[in-house]
Amino acid sequence: MTTEELGLWERYGQGEEAARKALILRYLPLVELLARRIARSADWTDWEDLKQDGIIGLMQAMVRFDPRRGVAFKTFARFYIRGAIFDSPELTRALARRQQEICRQVREAEAELTAMLQRQPTLEEVERATGLSAEQIYTALDAIGLTFADTLADADTDTVAATEPARSETTTLVREALAQLTEREAQIVIYYYVEGRSTREISRQLDLSVSNVTKIRQRAMRKLSKLLGEKR
Repeated sequence: MTTEELGLWERYGQGEEAARKALILRYLPLVELLARRIARSADWTDWEDLKQDGIIGLMQAMVRFDPRRGVAFKTFARFYIRGAIFDSPELTRALARRQQEICRQVREAEAELTAMLQRQPTLEEVERATGLSAEQIYTALDAIGLTFADTLADADTDTVAATEPARSETTTLVREALAQLTEREAQIVIYYYVEGRSTREISRQLDLSVSNVTKIRQRAMRKLSKLLGEKR
């Protein structure tokens, strides 16, 4: 964290409104990045609407963040931003009631664990906190084109998090895990999560049915989550 950034946090802690606004503007590109990324997967949504919900999550993260603990705010905040976006009616309106409930449980558990641990919780930690199985979590989140194991989505070359120290290590881990997938699994994962292609586009590209593409993608992401968890 830069000296300027630390100064803003100190002034914000003293209740200075100008510092609060400056911090929101500083981290707004992260909100926009996540809103666009989620809207790309959930193509019935308007990313601008998701962005407004993401700003609420950003402000929640600011209230809970402790700069003295030495954790990068962008790493800490992304889970609150994502959680607020997941809670958006714009995003969840197409989900079945049970899937919405599971998503809510996962979101709340992830937020609580993130605040307590000051890092992203593992899938196993979320399972224990919610009492849900990995399959239940994957099925519910995949219903909106998302996945708990979206570490992969951070493997592209966006500039927002480029200065975070853990970024190159995360990218290396993801690449190593991808190498352990089959060629078809890796293809579909990269097309969907990195290049932002829809399931229907991928099915045409690879001459597969839409259901087969979805099954292969889900299987690949379960493998990736396990592999990345083992490497932490």
